[in-house]
Amino acid sequence: MGDRIIVLNKGYVRQFATPKEVYDDPADTFVATFLGSPPMNLIGNGEVIVGFRPEHFRLAEEIKDSAKVAFKFRVENAEYLGAEFILSGCLVGGRADGKKVIARLLLGHTFEIGLRTSLRSQSAT
Repeated sequence: MGDRIIVLNKGYVRQFATPKEVYDDPADTFVATFLGSPPMNLIGNGEVIVGFRPEHFRLAEEIKDSAKVAFKFRVENAEYLGAEFILSGCLVGGRADGKKVIARLLLGHTFEIGLRTSLRSQSAT
């Protein structure tokens, strides 16, 4: 097995790096959404695009660090996968109001359609 991978799109190299670098620091939005399941969430705000992985979300009450970004989230679909939930829904309020995002949360909570909760983004490092 190689220790580096190349991500190609229509014959063009988009990124050449270790798998960890490609996943944690994608070169562009194509690479960000190509690798990972579910793919990275991308939220555009003017000329700036913010990307974060579904597994970087935590319920707001679980993270005491106020420096982490908090989002209000409305659950539209909850998929139970045994060891985790995949939640899809919309952000509520602020500049990202109505933007669709996906969150991957570990067990320990129950979720239902229409539930409004707060999530915080937690970096992978």
